[in-house]
Amino acid sequence: MDQSDIGRCALIAAAVASALLMAPVANAARYSDDKYGFSAKLPVGLTVCTTPQPGSDHGFALLLRPGSCERHEPTGDWIGVYAAYDTVYDARSTAELAEALCGDASVMHNAISVGGLVFDTCEKVTTGGSRELDYVALRTKSRQWTDISVEMLVTVYCRDPRRLTEYRKIAERVLRSCVFW
Repeated sequence: MDQSDIGRCALIAAAVASALLMAPVANAARYSDDKYGFSAKLPVGLTVCTTPQPGSDHGFALLLRPGSCERHEPTGDWIGVYAAYDTVYDARSTAELAEALCGDASVMHNAISVGGLVFDTCEKVTTGGSRELDYVALRTKSRQWTDISVEMLVTVYCRDPRRLTEYRKIAERVLRSCVFW
């Protein structure tokens, strides 16, 4: 296991740990995260999960199938929107971060642009055959910490590959609704 594998495992573990500690948000029309400087419009009809206090809130997850936030597992169908300071890889650009996070998967650079932030994307097949679609961007010089970058990661987990196109549309709708500050 090399340094990039260790870093990739650490980032996935952080996202999974955040997801496993989630609690539902009732009737929220918009998610807002002042710490990481972003907000997003939430689709109607999906369960929205966030990390309950006193946990560190890095974003949210949308359950794409019936379920509960307490039993939220990364093997289920869900979309996660995650932000963090100090990227695991100390990447200096979105392309560098995407190459590190996507591993052997092919990266599509400049796949989508939202509010001046450009996301790269990649699609991976997990060990169990599920699909993982990642949208990755690196925001440099956030307003809170002028010398620290903020990593933005939007991930779609999908057990049935036939549903990936449908879930991709939901993820891109959420992503396009984001406002960054």
